[in-house]
Amino acid sequence: MKTFRTTAATTKFALVVGVLFIVSTALQAKPAPTGAKMPVAKKATFTATGMMVDVCNCSSPCACELTGPNMSCEGLGVISFTGGAFKGQPVAGAKVAYALSAGEWFHLYVDAKNPKVAKAAADLAAAEFAGFGKMEPTTNATVAITGTGGKYTVSVNGGKIMKFTTEPVMGGDKKSPVMYSNTHSKLSPSFLQGKVTSGTYADGGHTISLSGTNAYFNDKLKSSGAY
Repeated sequence: MKTFRTTAATTKFALVVGVLFIVSTALQAKPAPTGAKMPVAKKATFTATGMMVDVCNCSSPCACELTGPNMSCEGLGVISFTGGAFKGQPVAGAKVAYALSAGEWFHLYVDAKNPKVAKAAADLAAAEFAGFGKMEPTTNATVAITGTGGKYTVSVNGGKIMKFTTEPVMGGDKKSPVMYSNTHSKLSPSFLQGKVTSGTYADGGHTISLSGTNAYFNDKLKSSGAY
């Protein structure tokens, strides 16, 4: 009988200690404060100088740059970087042409001697067009731009893949093109109104043909921000 009482007392003591340990642990646990903020992913910063020309099948003005992607828009364009950087990597000297069907796909064509510059420029353009659809594999190509003041000729691989020409659309003073500012484009928050006189594109099973529709251009591109 003596042995039984000792075992029962020991068991009771162990149970009491266990309960006290659980209560103590619960009291020490600190619940997450209400409204606690989760870590925020660091944004990719950029700076850019250069010029851009953009043409599409929309009537002027195209909504894509003004209010966000218009999912019926098919377009072509080019960005030529004279300075700037993306994620700290310079993009100066790179030219990036693009073709897109909003809501479906976009394809980039990069012309740059330095592979690191080419990648940074392509990554910056990809960030700009991220809301326009699925990104297809980027292609290294020869991108050429000639002209000034809204009258441009742009070609990719000598026109075998892409070629388009533009002209400016003058404003009320009949001397300068219509201007837009504070737009949705981070890369080019302001631009001028133009018109595509002709445009063709054929690659990867996609074709685009343009004539007399919308064009935008910015021959004094200067911007900075983050994606």
